[in-house]
Amino acid sequence: MTRPHAPARLAITMGDPAGIGPEIIVKAAHALRERIESGRLMLSVVGSNAALERAQSQLGLASAASLYTAVDVGPIDAPVVVGEISPAGGEWAFRAVERAVRMTQGGQADAIVTAARRRGLALSVPTDVAEERGYGVHGTVDGHEVQLGKASW
Repeated sequence: MTRPHAPARLAITMGDPAGIGPEIIVKAAHALRERIESGRLMLSVVGSNAALERAQSQLGLASAASLYTAVDVGPIDAPVVVGEISPAGGEWAFRAVERAVRMTQGGQADAIVTAARRRGLALSVPTDVAEERGYGVHGTVDGHEVQLGKASW
């Protein structure tokens, strides 16, 4: 559905908050300042608010926080250590994608942005994808049935 003269609303998934995603997002928001401030673009960053705040501080770009809405998907019980791969970091990344999907389904975002392809990860094209309104989406990836949505589904 097209919204005339409305800003593009992007949900940006952070990925693992222990990685470089938070810094890239803060820098990207800063680089997109003119589009955001002119009302042509709205960003929602989905992931860890603490990781975003840490990135803003490290980069000296605290003003970048005014350029997006932070959508925290925590808490996660296990700690996340910057620079270390962990199950907790994977849980943050999964929850970010899950929330971004719900945002697009609910009309709060027009598209989801993620960086998996930029990192050279091999992504398979899903087939037989269908949405079950109010529950989630399902489809086939590499011959495996996949569901994403409510735990009760």
